[in-house]
Amino acid sequence: MEWMVASPCDDPSVADIDAALLEQLCTGGEAAPAVFDIDQVPAGPELAARLAAFDPAAATADELVEAAAAMERLEAWAAARKAAIHAALASRADMRPDETGYRSVNPVTNTAMTLAGRCQVTCKQAENQVGHALQLVLDFPDTHALLATGAIDLRRARVITDELGGQDPHVRKRVEAAVLPKAPGLDSVALRKLIKQLLHELAPTEAADRYETARERRYVAITPASDGMAHLEARLPAADAAALDTALNAAAADAKRADAAAGVPARTKDQRRADALAELGWAALTACADGTTTPL
Repeated sequence: MEWMVASPCDDPSVADIDAALLEQLCTGGEAAPAVFDIDQVPAGPELAARLAAFDPAAATADELVEAAAAMERLEAWAAARKAAIHAALASRADMRPDETGYRSVNPVTNTAMTLAGRCQVTCKQAENQVGHALQLVLDFPDTHALLATGAIDLRRARVITDELGGQDPHVRKRVEAAVLPKAPGLDSVALRKLIKQLLHELAPTEAADRYETARERRYVAITPASDGMAHLEARLPAADAAALDTALNAAAADAKRADAAAGVPARTKDQRRADALAELGWAALTACADGTTTPL
């Protein structure tokens, strides 16, 4: 009896595999960069190399989805590395005013000033980045480590630090330890909700005190923009913000019906909400001028 060795390329079970990739595999050649197993590649230089060699134009829809997910992990790893670099710089003696002659006594401010010009960001933006980097690296090392793996992104890391940064260390550590295993499977909104729930369960009194403290920092600010426009920013209690949002949605819906009845050009929902907010302001201003209401 003679034994015949079949070529792997003749196996009908591999008929659906990409022909070029199959030929390379069958002949011992190096396979072209692919993403079918890219979720197994740790976030870092190797993943970056795989994605750099990836050609979106030649990929299937499924491969593009996997590549996008891999990019999210790579961006998270890069954010963790950036935080480590910022924190390391802020801890250097170069950033200490007694040795460098900086005006500020705050090393975060000094580090931000150093980075701002080099990275083409404002001092305020750089200060926010450096401050969060120090908080992440020093106060939330486990969250920072999870970010470095790409299991969570910077948005979710910020949710954890924002919600727990003002808590007592023992509460912070307990809640962080409870949410980190679940964080990779949650979006930022669900993660914030979970943290708030745990805080109310573990430290209800502290949560109430924190709310009152946070409420003291409420504000409305206007920043000039180009072409006669301006940015309006507000920090409000969540219930007040929800009430305002509901009122603007209702006014926008009324405006949509009014526009349709009048036959005027349609406005987008964003435009109608903005116009409704402006109308509230002008109405209040008119009422104050007429003496029908008392200014706050």
